[in-house]
Amino acid sequence: MKFLRMQLTFSLEQPNSKSAAGAPGSGRGPFGVAPALSLLLGALLLAGCRADGDVPGNPIGIKLQWFSFLDGDDLKDRCGAGEPDRYRLIYNARFDEQVRVYDVTRYGEEAILLARAVAPGFVLTSTRHGLDFGWQESKARLSAAEFAEFRDRLQQSGFFEPTPVGLELYSPDFYWVGMSCEEGAFHYTAFARPSPEFDALTFPEFLFDHDETGLGVNPPRNIPIAERFRATGGGVGPVEDRDPAFRMVVDEDGVSGNYALF
Repeated sequence: MKFLRMQLTFSLEQPNSKSAAGAPGSGRGPFGVAPALSLLLGALLLAGCRADGDVPGNPIGIKLQWFSFLDGDDLKDRCGAGEPDRYRLIYNARFDEQVRVYDVTRYGEEAILLARAVAPGFVLTSTRHGLDFGWQESKARLSAAEFAEFRDRLQQSGFFEPTPVGLELYSPDFYWVGMSCEEGAFHYTAFARPSPEFDALTFPEFLFDHDETGLGVNPPRNIPIAERFRATGGGVGPVEDRDPAFRMVVDEDGVSGNYALF
């Protein structure tokens, strides 16, 4: 992985959203500290840092694999001659509030859109059926006309323009990360607010319209500059007492980061 320093702290707290906590009567509840820590330590021994194409499925997976996933490592590994065209769009809607992932895979003139959404929170919860970490999924088949519209919207949004090397991405703010493998060639891009480029994006509307995950979209809003300061390791009080935050910088084919992390 490209990240020079990873500082991990674990926070066990009550869920802060209906998505994470579940509806009343669902049978969910927070683990006690000792069982949770045992699970975390076990997961640490099993989890790797490199993404395998699936969104991380547990709190440790999110912490250890999220940056590899953002970097597009799995797409790069599979991108080659003869592979189907693939596109991934990741919406960071304040990382500790909501993340949405859209994978579009082309089959002939049509495509399959896999939508995944979560309000992270890193909260371990239990149900009568086992563990639940909050990812909600839906699939939609895109007709030839719909796929053509999707790609046109990428074009209109500047998706295929040169990678914006040096663009800063702050987890407490709103941004899109995009990557694709077309005809065996990998491409990476990103859009961060506030910027005219972010405001001019047209593909989000298309993705949201085909999203049936059931988790409402967290729309962009103005974030105090202090939030960005926190993402670079600043702020008041011990690091372990602050909310998860990090800063990344776009490079030629992905992202790099070397600031406070969780």
